[in-house]
Amino acid sequence: MNKESFSLQSTLEANFLNVILPENPEIDEIAEKVIREDKPDFLISYRDVNINGNITLKYKLINTIALAYSDRNMTKDQFIVLYMSLLNPFIQGKDWFLDYHNFCIDERYIFLDKQTMKASYIYVPEASFQNQDEDIVQFFKKIFSQIKIVNDPAFQVTMYQYFISDHVNFTDLYQLLQKEMKADMKTAEIRMPKVPEKPEIKNTGTKSMQPLAEQNVHVKAVEAKAEQQVENSPFDIFDTGKKKTNSGDSAINALFGGKDKKKDDKSGKADKKNTGFNLFGKRKNKKDINDTKEEQLVERQKNAEMQNVYDNAFESDKTETPQQCSDITETEDEGNNFAVNAYLELLHSEIPGAIERINLNFAGPYITIGRMSSDETKPDVCFNKEFTRIGRKHARIERAGNGYCIIDLGSANHTLLNGNTLIPNQPYPLENNAILEFTKSKPVKYRVVILS
Repeated sequence: MNKESFSLQSTLEANFLNVILPENPEIDEIAEKVIREDKPDFLISYRDVNINGNITLKYKLINTIALAYSDRNMTKDQFIVLYMSLLNPFIQGKDWFLDYHNFCIDERYIFLDKQTMKASYIYVPEASFQNQDEDIVQFFKKIFSQIKIVNDPAFQVTMYQYFISDHVNFTDLYQLLQKEMKADMKTAEIRMPKVPEKPEIKNTGTKSMQPLAEQNVHVKAVEAKAEQQVENSPFDIFDTGKKKTNSGDSAINALFGGKDKKKDDKSGKADKKNTGFNLFGKRKNKKDINDTKEEQLVERQKNAEMQNVYDNAFESDKTETPQQCSDITETEDEGNNFAVNAYLELLHSEIPGAIERINLNFAGPYITIGRMSSDETKPDVCFNKEFTRIGRKHARIERAGNGYCIIDLGSANHTLLNGNTLIPNQPYPLENNAILEFTKSKPVKYRVVILS
């Protein structure tokens, strides 16, 4: 399935991601039925419509921001929430009879809840839409490489060392993040002042609240599903007759830490071809890890070298943190083809206190525009609290070639370019003298100035 099959759409009803299926699609009917009747929380719901003879899946987007346009500077807690939500579908998807190869791993089409920042995937239940295991590995590696944990560098180093090892898998990583989250919660509880205990109330015979029946039903259903998959590979149900490359037992075990069937294979078949995973490969046993002191020394030296590269990379990032000035600063970046003078000039605002000029000569790849809030990570361009119609993370401006583009970050009150409402999570080029408005109601209006 090509990239042209995906498109974003904004209507009066909602924002949608449309996925056009190929002619004569090979639909996974089991997965489709499960999604319709018992959709897990990590999936975005969809409906199918027939447009010009082609089946189109319409995924409804509510209060979301694309992963591609989310902040890469985050706290440790934010990182854990994000990464656990990214990993969870690949670990739990089999409980809903979902093939992990069919999760869309394009960061433009993975959406984060703007309140919780938890990730939701779209699932395309069609045979031609399948990712390779190597692509999934590279996706998780790429996302981590882009993130900077601002309040705990030591934890970032720990995670980096974990990622570069060759004996890590999804399940191990998820459990590690769980452990870190629980440890942080316990630390927070210790620091909180103790609340005086309330006097004991005698039992009057009132029975305690019991779990909802629906919850028990769901648990039993999940257990039944798991029992059905004991004897077979977790994803055998998705076999369409086409051989999947790199989707054998060894690949599944490498990714998800499952039981290696090769150990129980009595037929004497040769081992399957090594998939070559460096990031989420199979665990090393103790013998492999501790073969000789010389090998250990080499491994430590390698990690130290990679550590230095990593530290140097983040040290350079410190000088490239986007800064916002109320007045334009005329700076020139040597060896850079970007405009030396570019800014947004305020034209009109019904609310006093709007920023007069927004400098576009930023050093980093983008700046975020939003409203002051209690968030630990604030936007680079921050309007006062009085600008209530501007979202906390309303839009962002990116470098695009030798120019700039504007992306609306799923704002409730929209962003307009030359009078046209922008489709959220989609880049639009900024040209000289273009008119940019933040919010439809009581807009803050700017003129784009790009001087060559």
